[in-house]
Amino acid sequence: MHPAAQRAALPKRRSSYTAREKLDAANALEATKDVARVVKERYPDLSASAYQLRRKLVLKWLRNKPKIEMQCSLKNGSSKKKAWPAGVGTKLPLEVEKELVVWVNDLRKDGVPISTKMLALQAQELATENGIESFSASWRWRRRHCAIDANIGEVDSDDDIEVNEVDEE
Repeated sequence: MHPAAQRAALPKRRSSYTAREKLDAANALEATKDVARVVKERYPDLSASAYQLRRKLVLKWLRNKPKIEMQCSLKNGSSKKKAWPAGVGTKLPLEVEKELVVWVNDLRKDGVPISTKMLALQAQELATENGIESFSASWRWRRRHCAIDANIGEVDSDDDIEVNEVDEE
């Protein structure tokens, strides 16, 4: 077989762990004081280099145990793999979202095209007016809302209706 035809080695995969798994490993390490034993019991099939990395990771979990405990105490926190700081992923309340939709519809009725920047600035202004200081219209938020709002309030023009009628015949 030609060397170029052989499959390339699979890239290393990163793993993430739930807060409960991290806390259990940290508690086991605290109880036994034996890192090697904890790592080998929980992750038996590791290579030598992967073992060293996992050993460091378990020690890090022990250092961060108070933070992990706090995350586990939150609703659904023990099943989460990442701890986000307060304000990250802040949503707008439904009433504010409706205000934004009304604003978009009013502009579209007048034939004004709405850019993502206009939408983001209006959303930030509405959030500030409603006391939501941590809101930032991230690119994901803008992408999601531009896709959702694309068809809101759009009215077919007479030309589009005529074309649709001709196509149906």
